[in-house]
Order: sequence, then C-alpha cells, then structure tokens
Amino acid sequence: MPEAGLTSKEWITAGLALLVIFACLATWFQFDFSDVMGYYSMFAGALLNGRLSLDITPDQAQLMDMIPYQGRYYLQWGPTPGLFHLVPRVFGVNLSDRVACLLAGWLSSLLFLQITLTLRRRHFPALPKWVCIASFWMFALGSPTALVVLRPTIYNESIAIAAAGFLGAFAAFLCYQERPTAGTALLCGLGVTVAFTTRITLAIYAVMLFAGLAAVEWLRRESWQPAVRRLAVYALPIVLGIVVQLVYNQGRFGSPWSYFPEYSPGSATLLPAFRLERVPENIRHYLLSVPELSNDFPWVAHRGWQPIEKVIRAEAMSSMLLGTPVLLLGLWALRLFRPKAEYPVDLKLAVGLAGVSGLLVFAVMLTFHSASRRYMQDFLPMLLVVAFAGAASLWKPGANWRVCRAPALVLLLYMTAFHAHLAFMHSFVSLPSDLNVVRAVADFSPWVRRVLPGPNLDREEAVARNDLGTLYLRQRRFHQALAEFQRAEVLMPDSEVIRKNARLAERLTGRTNSP
Repeated sequence: MPEAGLTSKEWITAGLALLVIFACLATWFQFDFSDVMGYYSMFAGALLNGRLSLDITPDQAQLMDMIPYQGRYYLQWGPTPGLFHLVPRVFGVNLSDRVACLLAGWLSSLLFLQITLTLRRRHFPALPKWVCIASFWMFALGSPTALVVLRPTIYNESIAIAAAGFLGAFAAFLCYQERPTAGTALLCGLGVTVAFTTRITLAIYAVMLFAGLAAVEWLRRESWQPAVRRLAVYALPIVLGIVVQLVYNQGRFGSPWSYFPEYSPGSATLLPAFRLERVPENIRHYLLSVPELSNDFPWVAHRGWQPIEKVIRAEAMSSMLLGTPVLLLGLWALRLFRPKAEYPVDLKLAVGLAGVSGLLVFAVMLTFHSASRRYMQDFLPMLLVVAFAGAASLWKPGANWRVCRAPALVLLLYMTAFHAHLAFMHSFVSLPSDLNVVRAVADFSPWVRRVLPGPNLDREEAVARNDLGTLYLRQRRFHQALAEFQRAEVLMPDSEVIRKNARLAERLTGRTNSP
C-alpha cells in the first residue's frame, strides 16, 4: 500500500525542527539577532521618513555593496525585502536582517518540501515519503540555503527572500496544473514578483512561469476566455512589480531605466555586469573547481579556479557538483522525456519547467562579473526539484529503498558540513568581514586548537579579536576591548597595529577607572 503524505503532526514537527536547528546554530555561533547591520532594516527606517536613501551612512567596509549617488547612499537590488521590514516597524518592532534571513530560509525549505510532496502525491504515490523528508533536509542544510541563512551578511537576505518567492510561485504552479483558478494564478504571479523585484536577474522566472501556465491552458483545450482571464490575473502583480521597480529607479537615479552599475564604486571594473567572455571561466568556477584541503585554518579553502582573470572574484567558490552532489540525480530525470517513457505530460511539463528555468538563470550567472556559492541559490533550488524527480524516477515496484538510507545520511552529513564550514569559517577572504563570523572564529578557535592547531588559526583568531576590540572601542566598552586586544597580542606579538590598539585600550580603561 502506498504511504500516506505527511500528517499535520509530521509537518509541524519538520518545520519546528528546522527552525530550532537554524536558531540553535545561529545562537551557538554568537549571532546577534538584534544587530541591525543590514541594509533592509536601514531602508525600512528611511521609508518611514519618506526617503529612498538610507538615513544612516554605512561605514567604509559596507560601502562596497552600496550605491553612492549625489551625496546619498542607496540599495543595489530591488526594494521588496525592505517592505517586509516596514510592516513590523510600523508597529514599533524592528525586524533585524538576520532574523529575516533565517525566516526566509526556513520558508524556502518548507516550500521545497511542499513541492516534493505534491510531485509524489500526483506522480509517484508509492515513493517512500522519507525520500521527500531527506530531500527537505538536504535542501535546508546541504545546499547554499545553509550558507545564506547561517551567514546572513550584506545582501544574503535578498538571495533568501528571492528564493522563497520563486519557490512559492512554482508550488502555486503545481496547484494550477491540478486545478487552474484565478487564485492560484495570482499566488504564482505574486511569488515571482517578489523574486524579480528583489533580484531583477530573476525576471526569467516570470517569463518561464507564464509559458508554463499558458501550456497548462493549451493542454486542457477548454474555453479560451477563462484561460485569458487567469493569465491576466497572473500578469497583474508582475506588471505592478515592473511599475514599482521603474518608479524606484526614477526616485533613486532620476531615470526609470537606470540601475546601479554606473554609480557603483569602482564602476570601471564592474561594467558591464554581464559579458559572454566570462562564461568559460565561470563554468570552471561553478562546475570544475575543487576545494583545497589543508592541515591548518581554514582546512577547506574555496578559491575558485585559479588564476582569476575575467571574473572580479570567486567568493567561496567550488564545484556545485562536489558541494551538492545530490544534483547528479537530475541526470536520471532525463528518462522522463524519452519517447517511449510512459510518464504523464503534467509531470514532464513541471520538471521541464523547473529544469529549463533553473538552467537559464544559471546561464545568466555564467556571464556575471563574480562567481559565488551564495549566488547558486538563484538557480539551484529549481535544479534540486529536477534532482528529486530523478530520484523518484528510479523507483521500481518492489524496490528496497532501505539500502539507500545509510548512503543518503552520509551524503546529507557531508553536504551539511561542506556548507556549514563556509558559513562559519569563510570570514576574511573578502570584505566586509561579517561580525558574527568574526565572533565565531574568536570564540571557537581555542576549542578547535586542541584538535587542529596551526599558525594560520592563530593569525585568524588574532585578526578576529582585533576586529572585536575595535568594535568595543567604538561602543565605549573599554574593558572588553582591552581583553580582546591582549589575547590578540599574545597570538600575534609582531603586529604593530594590535600593539597600538592594546595600548590605547589600556589608557582608555585607566581613564574610566580614575576618580
């Protein structure tokens, strides 16, 4: 007998378990949930004051992801996440970007679980439901979702919220396949609008989903008037999103068609953002580069394919096939499209739509001026849907899936360790360094040193403690600053910068203790 879908209790258990894991990891690694270092919190405050420019000028470290224009600072990407921050601000609650990133990653994971369960219910009813649950955990902890959630720095929130948007749109599309209604069309349109008004490069999903809805209507071959109305309902929020984005551009730079690159610091090296000549190098970064193993910090180095010539940087970059090897299951999804394959057209349409749309976004990222594992979240979720379909297509009546559980668990642990290592130990490869990652390195280095000592670890801990001490000085927490500088001085006694900071902290500490 086929297993039933997840019960309400199992749904709640899975959701709460993931939320607790995310929160515990974030707390364990000293994430400051109240820290409003992110731009969308600042943007929400600016909106309340009737401005599009940020009220608080970011420091120089954060300036790299800001757009200075006529003496003001603006966000790079679309405004939608700021609107989510605005709602609680109206009621006096400040939603930090860190919490928003965690919630967006949590929601994305649940939407992915819903997608797998829908595909199982409609097309693979005899598939063991633990395959869906295992896919859920692999998506949440064994893919860039973990990196984006557990290292919520700079624009990771835009990545997380955009992913939740297009996953929600795809989940609504699966419902539309089953029963086309104006409501599901609207949800589909709203989800994809959230995605591309957060990251404009994801507008491809809007086009592909429109084609998918139109294909559903054509396959049904019913009255064209209701079909046109439903497609119009889908397009309505998209048109509104386009208008909002154009007005937003006009308000920032005086032109609806003007985006940030021409005003970005170092624009001579950034422009154009997309060039075909970068494709070969980015293919090496995304598909071929191998992480380097070391016996010293950071133990696994993700440097991309060296030398880097056409791309500005390859941040935390190594092959997505090595980092998320479950993607290889997507090759088995090709069997769904064999001429003699007896699979329903609806399944082929859903898997084909996920695969083609994900690959198109991937193709765009291959022309981008920098490669990064976090950017994979723009296209990897759709490819993971294809991977799930590939795994499901392997099922045969009477097959013993129990033999797959142990390998699946080992693979999940590997993928989780791979991305968690990036989230917590990739702190100083590129600016700006995330304060919470710095704290993680400082707090856990003494413990790690007992198992994996090394001079690189000493140096990185010294840098981390110097950064923390500098922060405490700005906050006038002189005693804490002195403690950090003294520890850093022991680890790196030859550093003139650390020595000067320590002497300054000593003078300030003595001044505050004097009567």
